[in-house]
Amino acid sequence: MNDKSKQEMSGYQSYLIQDNLKYFKPHKTSVTVTFAEELRKTLQEPKKSISPKFFYDENGSKLFDEICSLPEYYPYNSETEILQTLEKKLLPYLSNEFHLVELGSGSSVKTRLLIDILFKSQTHLQYFPIDISEILIGKSDQKLSGTAICASVEGTRPFLVEVQALVSSAVYGTPQRSSTGINSKRLNMLLAVLEKRAGFHLGSKDIFINITGGLKVEDTGNDLAIISAIMSSNNDISIPEEYCFAAEVGLSGEIRPVSRIDQRIKEAEKLGFSKIFVSKYCDVISSKKIEVVYLTRIEDLIDHIS
Repeated sequence: MNDKSKQEMSGYQSYLIQDNLKYFKPHKTSVTVTFAEELRKTLQEPKKSISPKFFYDENGSKLFDEICSLPEYYPYNSETEILQTLEKKLLPYLSNEFHLVELGSGSSVKTRLLIDILFKSQTHLQYFPIDISEILIGKSDQKLSGTAICASVEGTRPFLVEVQALVSSAVYGTPQRSSTGINSKRLNMLLAVLEKRAGFHLGSKDIFINITGGLKVEDTGNDLAIISAIMSSNNDISIPEEYCFAAEVGLSGEIRPVSRIDQRIKEAEKLGFSKIFVSKYCDVISSKKIEVVYLTRIEDLIDHIS
């Protein structure tokens, strides 16, 4: 008889937090052990907790908690009260196979309440922490050209997205320009900058751009990753998978700074990237875990990915 769970047989990695608590991750990254170790430590403390840094930056998390604690924000208090009083009604419906707990933003108070309830009915408890950045970044054993990772921001939440580009010779006369997930006018502007400032001849090429995961991003901090993916596909040279990008590109080809650059760098660092390319005009940010490369113009980028 196979003692492995359905998750383990499906290729998920399992980590033992304590004797009767496991969590599973679908992708292997360099941060899984660190994540597991920190969760194990905080959940073994007398006052158990789950750090909100896995879901928001510190300031955003504090603000979220303050909003949830306001009397006007009735859903939060109502949901907490339901979990606290529903224990006896909930337990008969719990099976012994597996349980999925999605960890959201904030301090995970409701998640902690649910885990406490499950502890009382389960010999072994399993749960899945979800990280949006790892979901949106595809992993492949093959090094493929035309792919670049961007440290993006929507609202106050930093996350990483994968930009895919395909550049090929136009076969049917008029070259096609197709973009999924980004503004088509923005793409045309970036292509014009590549032609004028970097000497790329793209007038007779079909160019397709896609943001994986079905996202639509408006952040101009994606510019550098888009241009990098186009360069990579045009030259058929893969970008090292540990590289990440976060900068805007101006009409004269200059690399411009973007907002929340420290949060973007921390997000890339958390997911194990070794190098991130940003504008030279950003504030200098020191990090022991990730190399920050400062660029002035898009011509500087060519030396790093060609």
